[in-house]
Amino acid sequence: MPEGERASGVCASVHTRPDLALFVVIRTLSVLLAATTIDRTTHVLRRDAWPPQAAAALHGVRSHDSHAVLMLDIDNFKAVNDTYGHGPGDQVLSAVASTIRTTVRAGDVVGRWGGDEFVVLLSGRDSHAAYDVAERIRARLAERQIPIATPSGRVMLPGLTASIGVTSHRGGDTDVAALLAAADRAMYAAKQAGRNCVYVNDGRDSEQTAAIRSRRRRWRYSTVQAQFPRAVRPETHPVLPNGLGRPVAARSVTGHVDHC
Repeated sequence: MPEGERASGVCASVHTRPDLALFVVIRTLSVLLAATTIDRTTHVLRRDAWPPQAAAALHGVRSHDSHAVLMLDIDNFKAVNDTYGHGPGDQVLSAVASTIRTTVRAGDVVGRWGGDEFVVLLSGRDSHAAYDVAERIRARLAERQIPIATPSGRVMLPGLTASIGVTSHRGGDTDVAALLAAADRAMYAAKQAGRNCVYVNDGRDSEQTAAIRSRRRRWRYSTVQAQFPRAVRPETHPVLPNGLGRPVAARSVTGHVDHC
């Protein structure tokens, strides 16, 4: 059928079937909404869309409920773009976002905050539970082999490391901007602590702080023993500059930098 006749048929159906017209309108609005709120590279919320979505998720939260915010930064991500280009770098960002989405719950709010930074609202999670989620994300990123397409062929990128800041709050009277700022400070503290770690900073008392720190774990991974090549062979596992893909001991700290 010619394209013009097909289009005419659709228009005629819309005019004669109100339910189809409503479907078309809803579908069009959904596409337009996604275009303005979803990051096209990572398929999570854009920076300007995350705060209102997070605020909506916290609306009506009871006074005794806890919630937390994670701020994640990929360590030395610039080395990926410098080595392979921005196209493969976008593939890595998509894989990181996928890892985060499959680790958190469906109702948690995930967004891309910057070039290689992600933010997550964990509803109904205190600092203990948020720490566990952050550790799972960090460990899964370190263990995951990410396939990327390069001019030299398909390359399996070694596991990435990430620095994650965690902050939590109890009650419905929540300032999303304040939570973001606290999580951002915690993330930079994780960077200063040596990267590849989770930094919890929620102002809890010493007993709760000790409980979180008592669950501190170390993760060590084998280092790829190879010189980093400029021309990468397909299916190889190169070691990137600046230690990317070579995780070190992970640290979890609360309230201050603990060089464990």
